[in-house]
This record gives sequence, C-alpha cells and structure tokens, in this order.
Amino acid sequence: MVVRWPVEAKIVNCYVFNLNLSTAFIVFSYLCSALTNEKKMKKIFISMLLLLAFMAAAQAQAPKAQNTKELWIENGSRRIYGELFTPQNAKADGPVAIIAHGFNGTFDFGRNYFDVMGRKGYRCYTFDFPCGSVRSRSDNNTLNMSILDEVSDVKAIVNHFRKQGHQHIVLIGESQGGLVSALTAAELKDEVSQLVLVFPALCIPENWRQRYPRVEDIQDVTELWGVKMGRRFFEEIHDMRAFDIIGRYRGPVLIVQGDADRVVSMDDSRRAQQLYRPDTRLHVIPGAGHGFKPNEFQQEMEQLEQFLQADYDFVKGADVGFLTGQERRGVVFYDRNGRERECLELLKNDYQMSAIRMRVWVNPRGGDCDKFALLAGDCVSAFPHKCGLTNVPIDTKKRKKLGESLASQKKECTFAQSY
Repeated sequence: MVVRWPVEAKIVNCYVFNLNLSTAFIVFSYLCSALTNEKKMKKIFISMLLLLAFMAAAQAQAPKAQNTKELWIENGSRRIYGELFTPQNAKADGPVAIIAHGFNGTFDFGRNYFDVMGRKGYRCYTFDFPCGSVRSRSDNNTLNMSILDEVSDVKAIVNHFRKQGHQHIVLIGESQGGLVSALTAAELKDEVSQLVLVFPALCIPENWRQRYPRVEDIQDVTELWGVKMGRRFFEEIHDMRAFDIIGRYRGPVLIVQGDADRVVSMDDSRRAQQLYRPDTRLHVIPGAGHGFKPNEFQQEMEQLEQFLQADYDFVKGADVGFLTGQERRGVVFYDRNGRERECLELLKNDYQMSAIRMRVWVNPRGGDCDKFALLAGDCVSAFPHKCGLTNVPIDTKKRKKLGESLASQKKECTFAQSY
C-alpha cells in the first residue's frame, strides 16, 4: 500500500560530525571533574592538551569559509535568504545549481550537494523559501506558504544569476521543492539547462484535491506535521494539473527516487519520465524511502555526477542540409506525441541540438542546397540575427516562408554574401 503526500515521513539527511575546540574543552572539563586519581588525571591532562593543540593547528590550516557566503535575493516585496557556495575552480560565468528544499525544509540540506557540484565547477545556491518553513530565515510565517510564490522565487533566483552572466543553470528540487522546480522549468524552458528531481512530490495538487474536493471545503487554516498553512495554499493548487504542465520543459532531466517511498508513488515518477524527453533518466534506489540514508544519498550523488558530465559536456548536432528540399516536397516532422512540429524547433527544444551542419552545392539538380536556397532560406529560419534583416517574424513557419521567398527571388542575405 502506498500512502500519498501529505503523510508524515521521517526524512533522513546526511550530516557531518564536527568536533570543534569548544566541544573538546567541555569534554576536557568534564573529565577533569570526574576523575580523582592524580596519575590518571595528569595523563588525561597531557593528552587533552596535545589534542587541543592538534585541533587548533588543523583548524588554522583548514580552508576558511570564504568560498561560502550569505546572499539575499529580492523578488518584489519578498526577500530570499540563501547561501552561495563558490568552488575554487569555478569560472566567472560558470554553471550554477539552484537547490530547492521540500516542505518545511531549510537551506541547510543543500550543503550536502556542495562537494559533488564543486568538483564539477558548479556554484551552488541553497536558500529558504519565504514562508516555506517554520525555521525559514527569509520569512517563517507558514500561513502565507504558496506553491505559486515559490515558483516565482525560483524564477527570480534564475534571473539573478543570468543577469550576472551565468547561462548554464541547473535546478535541483527535493519533494515539494521538486514540484516547484518542475513547474519553474516548464515556464522558463530554455533558461534552465538541466533539471534534477529528487523524490518529487508532483502529487501534491491531486492529493489535496482528494482532501478538499471543493474549494468551499478548504479550511482557513490547515495544520500538517505541526506546520500551519493558510487557505490560499490550497486554493491556488486546487485546479492545478501538474502533469499537464511539467512536460513543457524539453531539457535534460534526472529523476531519483526510492522504491519504498510511502509519500510519493513510483508511478508518478514513471509518468513524469514519459512526459519528458526520451532520454530522461529515472534512477530507482532499492529500499529507499522519502528521504535518503547516507549510502542512498551517495547513490544519488553518483547519478548526479554522471548526469552533469554527460549533458553538460556533450555537444549534439545534426545535418540539416537537405531540410529545405524535404519540406518543399511535403515532408512533415512530428514529435513523439504525434504533434506536427517545425524541424529546427523540434531538434533544438526536444533533442537539445546545439549545432547544425549545412552543405552548399554548385548548381545542384533541383536547386536543393544551392547558395540561395540554403543560406537565404535556412539561415533566415535558424539564424535571422545574422542575415541583416529587420522585422523578421518570430513564428518559425513565417520565417521559413520569408526565407523561401528570398531564395526564389535570388536575394542574398548579408550572411550569404560572405560565401
């Protein structure tokens, strides 16, 4: 039996035990007061002095926390508190990972990602959703919690880093943060380079509809796990169909979930995988629940590292040299859902093609791939900004018609004149 969200679940996080000088001194004082034997006392005293000296030296040599700093980001009247981690190997305009916590979580859990992301050269921004937790440093009034506000917050964070020149942005979301990240990616599309969903609670709208079938059934205050939420949270998602929205994002996606998750059904993650592009990865961790133990979290990190390596470093391209001729003869292109799509738009958004090959023939039979048909036609469609044309239609099909018109008139664009 699967018990769906919202149901109380114990989240197991990874923590690093850090024995600092203050802790050591307390232990030392306790031992001194507890022991009465003078010889034992002297040995303990000497040992503890050596230990304190060693720890002081180690702390003096350890790297300072200068690679991590507090960062507040504005979103209208909302102020978002977060922590920005910058690894030593980070480039000025290098990739950024934005890490969204789950229901009643905080930015602290995002620190678990610093090690892996840092090795790949990623900055990490982990933050507190305003009103998203009773412990939020941004705003702990959970009566104002809102999924739509949280989507707006992530969009503001993405915009903040893009304005600083960071074009490669990864969204990582756990549980409710997974739902928020998926909805944000669906809106921003090309502005999100990769999406990582960890036991994503895509079921939240449907589950609360079952709790409150009608809007008028919604209470002014609903309490879950000791967290009080206002009426607005439930009103906004009452008619939300998350699975009709999330598939609008066509970039690379990694989904990680345990097959013993009693909060989020595996069926939901499988359904999400089918809605995303064909190469979407779903990694199932045997025996893992809603929240990973250290060894399970390590599996997630291994999958994340592979995902980042494969999708960030790999360049995808296609030969579109004969595209104009194919379309002139009536060839039509469809996506995997059977919808007719323009070929270049399909290659770019569904298959993340970042490079194309175009060929030019001298006096070709039928006119395919000649200088005018290819460069004036395909270039206006794919690269209008390079053709020296003004008022170029945004609609892809209209651009194709413009390019074909220029080709038929044997007019060269400025890009074609360089050939």
